Amino acid sequence: MRKVAFFLAGAGLLLTILVVAGFHWPVTPVITVSDGLPIAGVRVEEAPARFMRKNKITALPHEFSGEELPAVSWLWGSYRLVFTRPGCREAAVAAKITPLAREIPVDWEFYRYELLLEVDPYAPGEEAGSGELVLNGKPVTPGRLQLPYGEYELEVGGAGIKPKTVAFFLDQDTRLHFKTDPAGSLLTQAKTVAVGIQPKGMAFSNDGRYLFIALLGEAAVEVIDGETMEKTGRIVPAEPRFRKGGFVEIGVSPAGDRVAASKMETATVHFIPLSGTHRLEMTEHLATGGTWSKVVAFSPAGDLFAVSNWVSEDVSVFSYPEKKPVARVKIPGIPRGLVFAGGSLFVTNYSTGALHRIDTGNWQLVESIASPGPGALRHVVAGQDPNLLFASDMRRARIYIYNLKAGKIEAEIPVDRNPNTIALSPDGRYLFVSCRGPNAPETYLARSPRSGELHVIDTATRKVVDRRVLGNQPTALAVHPSGRYLAVSNFRDNNIEFYRIDGY
Repeated sequence: MRKVAFFLAGAGLLLTILVVAGFHWPVTPVITVSDGLPIAGVRVEEAPARFMRKNKITALPHEFSGEELPAVSWLWGSYRLVFTRPGCREAAVAAKITPLAREIPVDWEFYRYELLLEVDPYAPGEEAGSGELVLNGKPVTPGRLQLPYGEYELEVGGAGIKPKTVAFFLDQDTRLHFKTDPAGSLLTQAKTVAVGIQPKGMAFSNDGRYLFIALLGEAAVEVIDGETMEKTGRIVPAEPRFRKGGFVEIGVSPAGDRVAASKMETATVHFIPLSGTHRLEMTEHLATGGTWSKVVAFSPAGDLFAVSNWVSEDVSVFSYPEKKPVARVKIPGIPRGLVFAGGSLFVTNYSTGALHRIDTGNWQLVESIASPGPGALRHVVAGQDPNLLFASDMRRARIYIYNLKAGKIEAEIPVDRNPNTIALSPDGRYLFVSCRGPNAPETYLARSPRSGELHVIDTATRKVVDRRVLGNQPTALAVHPSGRYLAVSNFRDNNIEFYRIDGY
């Protein structure tokens, strides 16, 4: 009996020693998560004092990141743990950790968000066909959907509709507005991005990295990433006196060192460096010497830039990068569009519809090509052929192709009402035209009674080969340097639409 008692006493002492030692010996818990989603962090709200001393924690609650968890020293005892990750509610767990009970289950509960799914038909007066929408493998219809946080792919198709996939990440209540595309269209609508008030002019940087948007309704230039089509920020003048009134047009130096934004009320051009200490800041400006300055255009060599002055009816010319005055040329009417081509500076006349040529040797107006009728010539671009120019006439709803060698309009192409900005694809194959549509009866400053349109002209056949419905008063237009897609601004909707261009 004495031997048995001695044995039991010894076993009890050993067990006591093991238990006491166990309280101080680390135990690695087994944490299991639902849906295989990793832990972003854990907040320890209650824990043994030994745990705090071991991990050098002075107070609770204490948070560990998901990356820190493997290095945490866990000890026997009771805990209250709160696990976190984006898109999920906090998962609170009361756990007792021992060598025999080490499992800690974490059940994630996803946040749910509202997706407002809106689909527009692809062209005015046409049916969109029987559209079919499949969201992450399940058919859906437009409207309000309640969905959990996460990545989604919306497949769009159906009879007469070009198939496409719209990918997005849902981490807040979201409005997804897109357009179906007709099966034969050259363009596929990719995205609509909300921007500031009244996006007026815009241009891509030469490398395509940024899209700069002049806001007429705010003293700011909005910036969108040229690849992701996501907003990256906005640029405002460093000087408070320039923070009233908006910007009008954007010009980009051929050297790719600066972007220029014009400001009408102050008749100034503001420069945005693309590198250096003041990168993507607006600290430098230049007075044009004119009144109500609008378009900024650089020469192909990048040694000159010109600015059209609406009210003073003249054009200011400066050297670049010195920004020294070179000339002021009077125009017989309101100047708007500008382009350097073939050793000359060409100016569109918004008052009469004429195209004027200024000799860059003596800065004299040496030639004018009249419009076929009373016009309002707005925008002009140079093609790959040095003898051709393209211009938009808002009053006559025409695109003109000028033969500079012959000194005449070679072709007229009818488009929708109030054609605004025009832009060529990099290879010169297509000319894209933003048409604002009809003005409101009371004033052109009000919303238009219908949406505007985007027209695509084949420069070889000189015919409209595609047309798409846009938003209210589409104004600015820019083609990415790669030719892969274009952007167009809807002036009254305060947004930018992006379209992929087939074949690039």
